[in-house]
Amino acid sequence: MSRFAQVTIAAVELKDLSGLWVRADFIDAEALRGDTAAASQIALDHTVHTQWSARGKAGVRFGVRVAQLPVSKLDAVVEAIEAAIQNGEGFAVTGSDMNEVDLIDVLAMRDDQALGGKPYTRGSFSSGYVSDVTFRFISTGVNS
Repeated sequence: MSRFAQVTIAAVELKDLSGLWVRADFIDAEALRGDTAAASQIALDHTVHTQWSARGKAGVRFGVRVAQLPVSKLDAVVEAIEAAIQNGEGFAVTGSDMNEVDLIDVLAMRDDQALGGKPYTRGSFSSGYVSDVTFRFISTGVNS
């Protein structure tokens, strides 16, 4: 899990009600750092056969977990994702640390299978915020 200081989903900046960036963690996004993927099988003689593919940034299942998110921002993210889906388009998911040493900038689609058809999961509501919000995505390529 990687912690990022600045995250946007479908052009919605994940900020609190005072305009500060909220704490967001990328889940299973390590594969976005490389451009190759491998599938290995063990043969009957116990040798390992590996097939490599240059997938770029496409086909990576990952998520974003936000500790506390304003309900208005949650609604904005869901609406932006729904608009992209209805238009048959992907949307950008970006994240960077304060110094932009680590940077994630991909196009994605919602991973409905990962959350059982739900657009997100969440914890409890309190004072205009929702806790423990998790979105899951499948990358479709580099955001250019």
